[in-house]
Amino acid sequence: MTVGNIRNPIFWIASLFLSLCWLLPNKSDPWRGFHSEFLAAISTSVLAILVLIEGRSKLNIEGFQYLILLLLPIPFVHFYFGMVPFSGIAWTSSAYILAFFLALLIGGEWGERNLMQLGDCIFSAVLIAAIVSVGLQMQQWLGTGQDAALDVWISSQANGRPSANMGQPNHLATLLLWAIIAAWWWKWRGFIGPRILVAVTFFLSFGLVLTRSRSGILGFGVLIVLLCVWPPLQKAWSTKREARACALKMFFAFCFSFFAAKAMADCLALSTMPSLSDRMASDSRPIVWRMFLHALWERPWFGFGWNSTFSAQLAEAEKYPEFKVAFFYSHYLFLDIFLWIGVPLGVAIVLLFMKWLLTMLRNAESPFQAMGISMTLVIGIHAMVEYPLYYAYFLLPLGIVMGAVNSVILKNKTVSYAIKIERKFVIIALALGVGWLFLIAKDYLSVEEMSLSLQLEDSGIREVGSSRLSDVRMLNQFKELYDFRKLKPQEGMSPESIRRAEEILKLSPSPRNFVILAQIYALNNRSAAAKSTLLKMCKIIPKDQCEIASKKWEIFQQANPILKNIDWSVGK
Repeated sequence: MTVGNIRNPIFWIASLFLSLCWLLPNKSDPWRGFHSEFLAAISTSVLAILVLIEGRSKLNIEGFQYLILLLLPIPFVHFYFGMVPFSGIAWTSSAYILAFFLALLIGGEWGERNLMQLGDCIFSAVLIAAIVSVGLQMQQWLGTGQDAALDVWISSQANGRPSANMGQPNHLATLLLWAIIAAWWWKWRGFIGPRILVAVTFFLSFGLVLTRSRSGILGFGVLIVLLCVWPPLQKAWSTKREARACALKMFFAFCFSFFAAKAMADCLALSTMPSLSDRMASDSRPIVWRMFLHALWERPWFGFGWNSTFSAQLAEAEKYPEFKVAFFYSHYLFLDIFLWIGVPLGVAIVLLFMKWLLTMLRNAESPFQAMGISMTLVIGIHAMVEYPLYYAYFLLPLGIVMGAVNSVILKNKTVSYAIKIERKFVIIALALGVGWLFLIAKDYLSVEEMSLSLQLEDSGIREVGSSRLSDVRMLNQFKELYDFRKLKPQEGMSPESIRRAEEILKLSPSPRNFVILAQIYALNNRSAAAKSTLLKMCKIIPKDQCEIASKKWEIFQQANPILKNIDWSVGK
């Protein structure tokens, strides 16, 4: 493949900003990935506008896009029937679905019009972000630059598994695997030669080793196998033999990186990296999945509601060991789907997705198609043990690539079920989506400011005055959470007030909210529910927080005789 001409610098500026979404260091509560996700959404919106300006008068909706369109109204349906307690959850959930649908649609149009430009933009963003991330990751690991000017731009958390500014080792591992695929792309495009490809692969492999990510290592193995046996992917090299030689070099680069990292850690007395065997032995996921399957057995038809995985944990917490953590996701994508929308619809969606994926695998012909499918497989492996697709900085680039693969492959099929839609309607949908995005951002900035103020109040630094969340509309769950802080448990509370307290706990399962709900139950003649809430609390929150909550409960018992009927303390 020869080097193509690079035109329209705005595409590359947007691509550069897209790479920054993986590099931003600020990860703060209550929405830790907001700033990175917002930047990803803005960058892909700019790319979408450029594609639509230069695009055709009609765009196709086909294949996988139908499935995502089917999901769009579900969060609001769940809110209407009370399965989702706050409209803000429905707004944000549907925003993600709409964004993914538009990414698929724009990717399809972009792929049919200028596939090389699409690949150059997406893969350059991925590769730049990954190379910089490994540099930041090594600085974390080596402990260099602390207290230096650069340190403000680097996340400080490493815990033996440095993850640069991604904040999560498995997320960085997936980015690095995407970057290896991006390096293949640039080799196929003729921008880099075999030696540079080997050097880049070694550098990225070293970063992958530092993450100690099991899903990352499995994904790395899948890439090697695909490169050895899959003809469409091998077309990026002159011969199949050359492709297999590259796969062998990848394997040796990873092995060398593994032993080099261990030797450096021993020589420099660096923090001990946890072994994969130790992490396998301590993995609680099988028990967690069993708990969620049991919860699903209790509510198989319609599930617990969109984005309501924690509701399932709360329902089963007393029957299972102490996990000491609240699970807002099951760490298994398909299980989350079943928990959210029920088994019948969930199975249909999973089967349709698998059918689409098999269709893509069988009909892929070009290196781009193979690389796009490889990206999907890599993050799919990650999604089977965690939740990377719930972050816009993975979801939207993947949507663009999947849309392009979907469109290019289905274009060559004799039977097409595409629906043509006028470009103006797509522009209207994109404009609504961008407006939606800015309304969410406006609300979140107020929420973030209030969250910081509450942290200062809890630390005794200053008191928070009147709420500044009165204008929050799209993220009303955070406003409800703030208002709940002012609630005083008392006798004679209405069923609606009690139900609202239960919904707040599902939104924010903090020790304080557990104790308040238990007080509300006890003061309103629901002693069994009060004790059950306290028992569940100590199954879900860390042990030290449980002990503190137990002492506070004893103080509340002394102040209110009704609470003395609740026979509970840590260990009972």
